[in-house]
Amino acid sequence: MLIRSVTFAATAVTAFLGLVEGKLVHVNDRNFTDVVINSGKPTLVDFYADWCRHCAKLMPTIEKVAALYDGDDSIQFVKVNGDKDGKVAARKYVDIGYPTVKFFFGKKMDPVEFDGSRDAESLNNFVQLILKTRVKNIDIVDPKLYQSTATKVDDVTFDSHINGSKDSIVLFTESGSTSDSLFQDVWEKVITAYANENDVQFLLVNIKDEMSSGIVDRFKDVISSYGEPTVLVFKKTDTESPKVYSGKKKDAAFVINFINGSLLLFRLPNGRLRNKAGRLLNYEPVIKKLIINVDKVSEKEAYEKFVKDLADSPIGSLDDLSMLEYYDKVIAAILEGRKSHYENELKRISTILDTDVAHINAKSLDSFEKRYNILKAIFG
Repeated sequence: MLIRSVTFAATAVTAFLGLVEGKLVHVNDRNFTDVVINSGKPTLVDFYADWCRHCAKLMPTIEKVAALYDGDDSIQFVKVNGDKDGKVAARKYVDIGYPTVKFFFGKKMDPVEFDGSRDAESLNNFVQLILKTRVKNIDIVDPKLYQSTATKVDDVTFDSHINGSKDSIVLFTESGSTSDSLFQDVWEKVITAYANENDVQFLLVNIKDEMSSGIVDRFKDVISSYGEPTVLVFKKTDTESPKVYSGKKKDAAFVINFINGSLLLFRLPNGRLRNKAGRLLNYEPVIKKLIINVDKVSEKEAYEKFVKDLADSPIGSLDDLSMLEYYDKVIAAILEGRKSHYENELKRISTILDTDVAHINAKSLDSFEKRYNILKAIFG
């Protein structure tokens, strides 16, 4: 009887406060605002779904980091099931899909999303960077020994990577320095934003490593002029003239804009694509003109006019050539009087992007967004 009473009391407390598992607390829509927002405590929140295998893989990592702060009441760690009792909170704070990890500061400021490598060290570094504190006796890795998800290169391996088949973004950094430590989170966000770019690689050179002294000497003037950390972008077609990033180093968006411009890429800080991705901007007015002509003249005449107009509108230097075959299919459908097929596809893709992004893998999402951009520009 006593055991039953104690169990009942514990169940009641759990239902009110959330399911406590060590330092990690399960919160739902009923108490999310009270626990995360109104409490005023710095809070790391993991939005997850039961069906998400990446979530299942990340959860033990979050529990491990949360355990480091056991006994520290100044910070709390929370998990929210966005597919069950945390749907309202997830709709508000999950932008792309699961898992989403964000750091909340109560009502003081907007939450900050964690976009780094999903290991305990990187997550703990993120927490400490935001709190500007260090936890003693951490048994993971000394946070001062920054472990980037970029590939570390030295005098032996640098040239083979740079002269390979990929464009390269290289960070010259001094592990442990204050300025470089502050850039760590920015750097990992940049890497994450380009995770689906198969032709881009991120490399790291430790300028204090004796094994990298030759590379450092080669670029010493650049490093001296721009300071640490230094970011260079090497195009695979021109490895002798890298571009140097000279903008702000506290915001990943500025670095991403620089990389986009240097390599003709179209990434947003969250990894999604900009609305110009996949598009041939000079061709779009010509295709719109074709749609009008098809209804006025024969297919043959419309095609001849289209070819002539196309010749007068060469591909621009900022056009994305990755969807040329798709353009061919759209043009063929217009000439054959089947434009409604792609008008309907525009509606279908729009619905998918509005309602089902969380269930789409990264490669498919890129394809959907590029097709949407093209069809929206032509038929929208």
